[in-house]
Amino acid sequence: MPKLFIISLLVCASIWISTAGKAAAQETINQNASVSDVIVATSAQDSGYTINPDEITHPAIKMTPDASVIIPLDREAASIIIGNPNHLSILADSSKRLVLVPKLPGATEFTILDKDGKVIMQRHAIIASPKQQYVRVRRACASVEKGECEETSVFYCPDTCHKVILPTGEEKEQKAMLDNKAIQNQSAAIDETGETDVE
Repeated sequence: MPKLFIISLLVCASIWISTAGKAAAQETINQNASVSDVIVATSAQDSGYTINPDEITHPAIKMTPDASVIIPLDREAASIIIGNPNHLSILADSSKRLVLVPKLPGATEFTILDKDGKVIMQRHAIIASPKQQYVRVRRACASVEKGECEETSVFYCPDTCHKVILPTGEEKEQKAMLDNKAIQNQSAAIDETGETDVE
């Protein structure tokens, strides 16, 4: 009987320690989170910001449609402005590290500003640019019914060719709706509490 009591006591103690540790970690994260940690990417059209081609700070980044790119920054970002969000999404992993997520093939430009409105980075992004082992197929779809012709296909061909799935118009709309809803929910949480919830 004492052996069973000791085992039960040890199990209860380990559960309590695990729960207390998680609660303390979450409290520390919530204390360190601030409104400045939230960076929302907007389009140049929505922000009213005019991208000045004379302020290009870095060479164009060439991306394949199946791979994200991590960009470290030398100072903290406060604003992300994307020229054409149909081609690129930018997520802030932190205020000093961004993740570029390619969308539809094409080219766009993006600008990263600091809290004082000064340009940290401004560069072009070319999605599905010609790269070794990638093949892009363009079709003339003018005489075909809408939705029955895929204008552009991309294949990755290291040994044999593998199709890279590109978002369709419907998938793009659904993703945009989900992104907007997430931004609204995040903004509402900030407005109510003055801080962000980090999980």
